[in-house]
Amino acid sequence: MGRQSRLWNERDGITDAELRKRTVYPVAGTLTLPITLPGELVALLGAPAQAAETAREYILLGLYVEGRISAGKAAELLGLTRPGFLSLLARKGIDYFRLTPDEWAHEVTLVNDRSAPRSWTTEAWLL
Repeated sequence: MGRQSRLWNERDGITDAELRKRTVYPVAGTLTLPITLPGELVALLGAPAQAAETAREYILLGLYVEGRISAGKAAELLGLTRPGFLSLLARKGIDYFRLTPDEWAHEVTLVNDRSAPRSWTTEAWLL
């Protein structure tokens, strides 16, 4: 494995090799959409090639946040592994687990109930 493939891309935390895979191989059935953006926005996104990839990333993350695509589909379209996608979400401040406070409280209760110490009785084996 060469030095390049072990380097981490600071922008999204993936190796340079993973980044090359993501940007070199288009997804089957893709369509290129020309869009017009103000120059100052493109400047914020970086050089034109980088700006296009960054815009694509933000579109896919937006679709994920809106619940229009799954985490798996977003990761696939971004060319990331599941851990790579979770890392990207964390860096962007996007929650992976989207639970209401009531749903979260229910999950905590389930975990606490299952991790509570039990006596080794016949009933404990049935749980």
